[in-house]
Amino acid sequence: MSWYLLSVYLHILATVFWIGYALFWTIMIGSLRKSFDAKESSRLLDLVNQAPWPPELLPAPYRVKFPGVGWATLFILVVTGTSILYFQSVTADQVISGELFFRPFGCTLAIKLIFVLALLICQFVLSYRLAPGVIYLNAGLSLVVVSLSTRLVH
Repeated sequence: MSWYLLSVYLHILATVFWIGYALFWTIMIGSLRKSFDAKESSRLLDLVNQAPWPPELLPAPYRVKFPGVGWATLFILVVTGTSILYFQSVTADQVISGELFFRPFGCTLAIKLIFVLALLICQFVLSYRLAPGVIYLNAGLSLVVVSLSTRLVH
């Protein structure tokens, strides 16, 4: 298997994981807000956010708190996404000069990268405070990034 295919497969796998991560938070928020008052749902969300992951699959010292899972997934997405662009002959000079962004592919890529930056900001906020609005925004942005990604491969 080539490095390019490995990058693509890892990118897709990490994307599926990221969407699941975003949907998990969205479902948790919706369920808790319907079942409990704001103070109690906030306390329960904080408990989930501080829980070590993956539970019982790894010895305790090797587990991470739930936001760490999001950061690891985003790291994999950034590394594999950069690798995919490298294999598609996108150079740093094209990006820095802006030459890349005057083609349809580059324009879509630029929009996608803006949304990815917004996802990074959401993840940063969610690492410190579980705000329901940010959780919903994170899920929505994730779906937009996926739709832009499918447009890039067409």
